[in-house]
Amino acid sequence: MLFILPSFTLRLLFILIILAVLAWTLRAGRKIEINILALITAYVLSTAQFGLHFFFRIPAWALLVVTFIWVTVLFWLGFRLKIGNITTSAKLLSLVTGLAGAEIALALLFWPTHFLVTSTVFFLLFYLVWMMANFYMLGILSRNRLLIHSVFVVLVLSVLLFTAQWTI
Repeated sequence: MLFILPSFTLRLLFILIILAVLAWTLRAGRKIEINILALITAYVLSTAQFGLHFFFRIPAWALLVVTFIWVTVLFWLGFRLKIGNITTSAKLLSLVTGLAGAEIALALLFWPTHFLVTSTVFFLLFYLVWMMANFYMLGILSRNRLLIHSVFVVLVLSVLLFTAQWTI
């Protein structure tokens, strides 16, 4: 990730920000919300995977497998920390979201956009699924929550995609 930044100063600043976030996370201990950590992890991993594909032309099947693994594991860990004992529906939901994430990542590889646009689109879709799955597993999913989060994602996606440079 650091090789993307053009100067030593920006690389150093990026490392300091990451270390500050890590220190804050470790200092917070059990008080930290798993949603924040999962979403930060998802954005970093999606940016890394699409960046590696963009710069090094990693095969699509490898990206598909990696995406399936990290999305499944992230959902499984999130459910494990949120609800304790993993139920059959949580296991199945983790596998289904991993498969859906892998398919979405594969489809996004064909977009003629920069990898940061692609990874942000993937992250926004991940965010929507993550929030809805957590609401469902906690038994608080409602039409209002679904609408609010969906409108937020659609607005951010609209701004992102209308301002992105689409080149072939």
